[in-house]
Amino acid sequence: MIKKLLFLFVLSFFAEEAVSQAESYMLVYKPGKKRRYQYHIGDKIIIKPVRNFPTIHGMISGFSDSAIYFDRDDSIHFSNIETIVVNEDPRFFPKYLWLVNLISTGGTIGLWEVVYLVNAGHLSPDVKAAPYIIGFATLGPVVVNTVVRIFTRTRCPVGQDLWHLGVVRFP
Repeated sequence: MIKKLLFLFVLSFFAEEAVSQAESYMLVYKPGKKRRYQYHIGDKIIIKPVRNFPTIHGMISGFSDSAIYFDRDDSIHFSNIETIVVNEDPRFFPKYLWLVNLISTGGTIGLWEVVYLVNAGHLSPDVKAAPYIIGFATLGPVVVNTVVRIFTRTRCPVGQDLWHLGVVRFP
């Protein structure tokens, strides 16, 4: 009986902690637009303060109506935030896909040429196209990721007529 009560006590403690953390989040929004970014307690955030202070990288440990608190007993007031980085490194393809494509297409074409050379005694007539195929397969993901980086919003400048910050609390 005591074990059951102890279990229920521990369970209720963790449930209360989870509910209290889920009750509030910070919202980065632009008035009149649909795009919004939510930050919860425990999320990582990158903030560029005003007046050339160093950029803050940290995990959010709490919110108030006008400030963000971090793990290292640091905080920043909403009025001192110049920019919030919402997506540090946007990509469409994985970062090292070019290397995988280089190895796989280069290896496949190289193996094909070796088999053709052994069977026919000379290189295939398509050997001149091999560098183009390998180059396209290798550089394709790099070009697409670069275009995605150019056209993806990664920074939200905070201020009047720009992006706004707010804390949403649920009772």
